[in-house]
Amino acid sequence: MLFLAQIAWFILPSGSANITAALSARLFPKWRLPVDFGNSWRNVRIFGDHKTWRGLITGIIAGGAVFFLQRSLSSSPFFSALELFDYKKAPWFLGFVMGFGALFGDLAKSFIKRRLAIAPGRPFLVADQIDWILGLYFVLLPFIHLNKSVILLSLVMGGLLHVAVKYIGWRNGLDVKVS
Repeated sequence: MLFLAQIAWFILPSGSANITAALSARLFPKWRLPVDFGNSWRNVRIFGDHKTWRGLITGIIAGGAVFFLQRSLSSSPFFSALELFDYKKAPWFLGFVMGFGALFGDLAKSFIKRRLAIAPGRPFLVADQIDWILGLYFVLLPFIHLNKSVILLSLVMGGLLHVAVKYIGWRNGLDVKVS
C-alpha cells in the first residue's frame, strides 16, 4: 500500500498540471491563444484550438507549485516516506519540468490525433488516459531513473486517475475539453 501512495505522491505535480491546464479555460476564459497559433501541417491543424498557451503556462506553474510544496514537506518523516527519490537533492525546477512533461505528452497525443483525423474532444482510448504519464517519463529521463515497476504501476494508476477525475468533473457539471 505504501508503494501505491509513493507513486501517487510522485505523479501529483504532473497530475496537477494536467488538471490545471484543463480548468484554465474557466479560470482565464479570454486568454485562449492556441499553442500552434492556428497553424497547420499538411493541411491539418498541428494541435487544435483546445491546446492553449493559457493551459500550458498555468499547468507548468501548477506542477512547479505542487513540487515546491512536496519539497517543503519532505522534512517530515510522514512525507519523506512517500518519496521515490530525495526531493531535497532534486533540482529546484524539477516540478516545472514534471508539469511540462504531462502537457508535452498531451500535446504529442493531440498531434497524433489530428494526423489520424480524430476531432478535438473525441476519445482516443488509452492514449487519452496515459499521455501525461508518458510525457512525464520522457522529460524525466535526464534527471531521475525509476525502475520498471514504478513506471508500469504509474501508467495504470495515472490512467485510472484520469478516468476518475474526468468522471468527477462530469458529475459536477464541468465539461472541459482536454484532448
